[in-house]
Amino acid sequence: MRSGYATTVLMFLLPLVAGCREREVPPPAEISTVGQFDTTHVTIITGTDTMHVRAEIAANEDQRALGLMERRQLGQNEGMLFVYPTMQDSTASFYMFRTRIPLDIAFADSTGTIVSIRSMEPCDSPYPQSCPLYEAGKRFQSALEVNRGYFTQNRVGVGDQIRAPSDIVSR
Repeated sequence: MRSGYATTVLMFLLPLVAGCREREVPPPAEISTVGQFDTTHVTIITGTDTMHVRAEIAANEDQRALGLMERRQLGQNEGMLFVYPTMQDSTASFYMFRTRIPLDIAFADSTGTIVSIRSMEPCDSPYPQSCPLYEAGKRFQSALEVNRGYFTQNRVGVGDQIRAPSDIVSR
């Protein structure tokens, strides 16, 4: 009778364990960003200056999900441009799961006008649901991530413009 009990318990637990394994996030070694992204030059236009950023383009769902995960550094005038086919709701958010460097993010509307800027901290948690969310707070269609402090150092703010080649924005 004891073996019947053990078999019943195992039959109950095996699907649970298998289900948990399917939800595990792959270890960092399995994440590769080499060759995943096209690049472009993005121009940021303020009232007094123009800056150029070499940006990797995250234009599809998989690229946007991967973002800058596991990067240990980002060049001084480098970033990632997240492009969406439609306007995103003001409550749409980013998080820093497996992102190792502090970043700033500028959310821009369909005309490229910056509508909000947020500073984001790396998240060391092994669980994505434990990472803080950074909401745009305004509707947006693209977002540019750069090193923390870039926008402040270059006096980039809400109302300034982010310009990318039209073929990038229309993806």
